[in-house]
Amino acid sequence: MGRRRLASLPGRYAVALLSCLLAALAEQALWPLLHIAPFMLFFLAIMVAGWWGGWGPAIANISLSVLLVGRLFLAPGAPSGPRAGNLLTLGLFALIATLITWLNVTLRRSNAERVELLEREHAARRQAEAERIRLHTLLKDAPAYIALFRGPEHVCVLSNALNGELMTGREVVGRPLREVMPEAGHHELLRMLDQVYTTGRSVSAREVAVRLLQPRGSTREAFLNLVCQPTYDAENRVEGVATFAFDVTELVLARKRAEDAENGLQRLADSIPAIVWSAGTDGRNDFYNRQWYEYTGLPRGSLDFDQVVHATHPEDLATHAEQWRQCLERGEPFQGEFRLLRGSDQSYRWHLTRTIPWKDEHGRVAKWFGTSIDIDESKRVEAALRESEARFRNMADHAPVMLGMTDEALRCTYFNRPWYAFTGRGEAESLGHRWLEAVHPEDVTALKEHVLAALSRREPLRLDHRLQREDGEYRWVSVSALPRFDGSGALLGYIGSVIDMTDRKRSEELLALLARAGAELGTSLDETETLTAAAGLAVPVFADWCFVDLRQADGSFQRVRAVHAASEDTTLAPPGPRFSLMPEGTSTLLIEHFTPGCLPRDERTGELPCRREQSRPRSCIAVPLVARESMLGVMSFFTSRSGRHYTAADKSVAEELARRVALSVDNARLYKSAQEAVRLRDEFLSVASHELKTPLTPLTLKLQMLARRAAQQPGSPFAREVQAHVAVGLGQVKRLAELIGDLLDVSRISAGRMVLNPRAMDFAALLREVASRHEEQAARAGTPLHVEAPPSLPGSWDAPRLEQVVVNLVDNALKYGAGKPVSLRLVADPDNVELTVEDKGIGIAPEDQTRIFERFARAVSERHYGGLGLGLYITKSLVEAMGGAIRVQSEPGKGAAFTMVLPRNAPPSQGPAP
Repeated sequence: MGRRRLASLPGRYAVALLSCLLAALAEQALWPLLHIAPFMLFFLAIMVAGWWGGWGPAIANISLSVLLVGRLFLAPGAPSGPRAGNLLTLGLFALIATLITWLNVTLRRSNAERVELLEREHAARRQAEAERIRLHTLLKDAPAYIALFRGPEHVCVLSNALNGELMTGREVVGRPLREVMPEAGHHELLRMLDQVYTTGRSVSAREVAVRLLQPRGSTREAFLNLVCQPTYDAENRVEGVATFAFDVTELVLARKRAEDAENGLQRLADSIPAIVWSAGTDGRNDFYNRQWYEYTGLPRGSLDFDQVVHATHPEDLATHAEQWRQCLERGEPFQGEFRLLRGSDQSYRWHLTRTIPWKDEHGRVAKWFGTSIDIDESKRVEAALRESEARFRNMADHAPVMLGMTDEALRCTYFNRPWYAFTGRGEAESLGHRWLEAVHPEDVTALKEHVLAALSRREPLRLDHRLQREDGEYRWVSVSALPRFDGSGALLGYIGSVIDMTDRKRSEELLALLARAGAELGTSLDETETLTAAAGLAVPVFADWCFVDLRQADGSFQRVRAVHAASEDTTLAPPGPRFSLMPEGTSTLLIEHFTPGCLPRDERTGELPCRREQSRPRSCIAVPLVARESMLGVMSFFTSRSGRHYTAADKSVAEELARRVALSVDNARLYKSAQEAVRLRDEFLSVASHELKTPLTPLTLKLQMLARRAAQQPGSPFAREVQAHVAVGLGQVKRLAELIGDLLDVSRISAGRMVLNPRAMDFAALLREVASRHEEQAARAGTPLHVEAPPSLPGSWDAPRLEQVVVNLVDNALKYGAGKPVSLRLVADPDNVELTVEDKGIGIAPEDQTRIFERFARAVSERHYGGLGLGLYITKSLVEAMGGAIRVQSEPGKGAAFTMVLPRNAPPSQGPAP
């Protein structure tokens, strides 16, 4: 940027003035050394100004230099003016400076011209090289086979890319043509090259045949249009040949094919099993194939137009003459059906004639070509088909099922009359894909997927879906369709039937409904769950609405359930029983079709309960719930959105469903009554146990006091008899206390009031203490009692309840294993303890081993073994309450082994409920 500024006109003057000022400053600074040559540095400044800026800046520099030298560095003159010597010195200085400037400017101009000449030479060379490269590229990429040969041996010096392709990749440049193309031999190409090189005259030839060697040894024939021109050296002597070739192989072969086709056109036309003809632009025939002459019996080669008119039926000729004239004027194709006279039997037969124009490059009709095909048999077949189709339509329209037909894209092309009668839709609303509008919206997606899957597999189609009837009700239909194929196996579409299967499907659904009702209603003994399940089963399979009203003690009805199928009907549910339809007595009420007068209105507003048309009832069944000749309530079934209407068959289903619901409700109420009775029994047992146990304490004290009094008279026979009776009385009181305690425990367990309070204790010590208390009883029964336990087994249990469990097991073993050994084995691990009480007594049958842990259950007769059958029940309940489990292993006659497993630290818990 700075150099460009200095090269400008102001910049050049600035350089001239600056160099002058710098020279003056330097001259003044070096004056002691340069006083004998005061102009030396100014000459340098002038040279710089002349070299850099040319004449103008140099003259400015000279003028300033003369002024500065005369004022600063020459001796001053006389008062009257400068010295003559100074003027001469300054004049010589200006002259020399001018000469220096002329030399600088001349040298600068010469250098500039030399640089310009060099740049022109370089540019010319670059342009020449670019032209050479362009020419070389043009030759290389030219759409012709170009090669340059030099010398009498025709050595190739240039071969473009296309020529290289012709040589199939062989190395061409630098080799004689005879080596490159040995297959050419004395071929015409070599002769032409020799001729051009010898005579110096250009030679051209068309469609020269050459045989080219292929990479795998085979040869290929090609046809070339050749131009061979001589090339000259600097002395205008022929030095080589330039060849330009154009591949016309495809044109030659195409012409040959056209010639062969033209020659075979007659044979082809004669072989076509139809009449083929052509005509000029005026429509008059100029060619017929062999079939025309054989069909009409006219002599071959006859082209008389009157003969054509004679062979055509007069009626058809008059009918289509105007149409043929318009086609000639417009240049449009023509098609028509004519009857032509057959020469063999003089009968007229129908022919289909098609004529198309052939136009030249300007769009003008140059010729007409036509064919005539005998369609007489086809016309008869079409007539037969029309008759057959009429019979088919007649049969289909009177068939008891709906029939339809589709094309390959599943567009319906035909429906019989039952379809239109069933759906109430016309052809415009049914054909094509419009038939899908009659399908229930919820079934459309699945229907399309099923149909497309069958179509992709080209297999029969069978499915069920809902179809809207003319009255708006959606009915279940069964669709069965078979694919249709043409002679080549291509799919033509489907043909099938549509059968209304609503009644059958309805029967199946109702049977399934009753089956589910029997299964589900039998699983619950709760009245609320029973009614909820019953209403849920009925909607939406049987009804759109289901109301359940139960009879109250005062004879009124209270609605307990209202279920609807559509979520949008939630706010329309009738609020009370005033909208129920109560049947008279125990008979079922059936309303097949509701009318506005049938619908009960709101007592306050007088409006219908369902103001929206789609939610208003269409049909109703009200069935009483009767059990053991007592009316429990009413179940009401309504249809609305589904559009269904109940029939007598639906009435039977509703009555059967109501019978099962009434039975389930009655069973639930009986079960509830039984539960209440059991609760009262348990309360009575609890109260009775407390009341019975109250007098036992003073009775025991009295017996103990009587025993002490008798012990004070050891020698008295009466005292000994009293002691014996007192001992028996105390034993019976103890047994009665144990029975009452068992009853109290059972009542606590049943009521869920059994509370455990675990404390730290020693299980092994407890086991030995219980065993010691039972030694006297075991000795009386002749039953040895063996204890196997570790010295100590600490843990956390409810000691009284654990003792009660051990006592029950030991008492049970002594009772049923009398006379045989009883073993008590206590083992433990870090988490659990296990106690096994085993006897060798009568044993327990396998079928009784589970039952013995139930309340009041016994495996033996109470005549031989006393008790209430509560011991094992209480034992099992206590063990499970402490987080453990108990099991029994026994065989009849071999004894029984009861095994109890408890955790080492039983958590506080409440006993199980019944």
